[in-house]
Amino acid sequence: MESTKGVNNYDYVDVTKALAIIIMVACHAGQPSTYFSNFIGWFHMPVFFFLSGFCFKEKYLDAPLEYLKRKVKGIWWPFFKYNLFFLLIHNLLVHYGIIGGNLFSISQSLKLLFSYLIMWHWDYTMLGGYWFIHDLFFATLVIYVLIKFLKKRVWIGIICGLAFCTLLKYFEIDLFRLINPRFFMVVSIMLAGYCFKFYKKPLILNSYGEICALLLLVACSFGRGVCLLNFRFCDILPYFILAIVGSLFLTSLGNRITRIDDTKSFQYIGKNTMAILTWHFLSFKLVTLLRINAEGLPLEELTSFPVIKGGYWWIAYLIVGIAVPLGISKLSNYANDVIRK
Repeated sequence: MESTKGVNNYDYVDVTKALAIIIMVACHAGQPSTYFSNFIGWFHMPVFFFLSGFCFKEKYLDAPLEYLKRKVKGIWWPFFKYNLFFLLIHNLLVHYGIIGGNLFSISQSLKLLFSYLIMWHWDYTMLGGYWFIHDLFFATLVIYVLIKFLKKRVWIGIICGLAFCTLLKYFEIDLFRLINPRFFMVVSIMLAGYCFKFYKKPLILNSYGEICALLLLVACSFGRGVCLLNFRFCDILPYFILAIVGSLFLTSLGNRITRIDDTKSFQYIGKNTMAILTWHFLSFKLVTLLRINAEGLPLEELTSFPVIKGGYWWIAYLIVGIAVPLGISKLSNYANDVIRK
């Protein structure tokens, strides 16, 4: 979820990321449609990995240390600092009934701190979506090596990635939080995104392509939902294909939106997906507190995670889950500017 500012002037990349993060927050907010969840499950997280591969810059192939520095600063550092923040306030959140769970001792806190340093764990409550940041960081390192040595034959990497994914899923192997089916699926999706850089009109489907992609996604969304976190052995190839199709569909939709005169709001959201991913669960607590007061619910409901489901409250959760993190990001940027001066 790094900023794509200046990446090949593809403004629709940020707009697409905005659409994807809004969809993600809507799902976490408890939107009631199972069918909608099944539909977006094919692509709403893969599209971030897909676009990350698409935005890979070849100039860093000759500057590995600079590439690593950028990834540490843009991915590892936010991962660590926000986990540290929630670690520091964890006992306060538990004490005041904002989240459930037990208080952390000093020894537990130190162990967690070390695990955050090496990205072994993350805060599974407030930062439950940080599995994405974990996978993104290590996958960017893997695809760097593959692109450097395979060059234009990255399709070999895609095939190998899916093969490893298949083997690991079949034997149910999950080692070191990296040697697992999901991670190799992520690597394959990122390499696929990189491959699409070489088309004359990268990522953009024509009207017929959009219709076909939409119909395929709709047709495959009946029955059991599939996503990056729960795909089965028999889902591997279909999921990979539909993740790419869905990413292309959403990117084409993002391109259509960029034709509107003013897309600054979408672009701003797209440039602040990290902030939204980080703060939306905590922001939900504001709506939960409002609902408790409005409906006379017991205060213990404040620990409900991520939301209290039911009714149209999911719309309020969605709005607050986007707006509050954007406000926090705005204030943070302002504070940083003041400090630099």
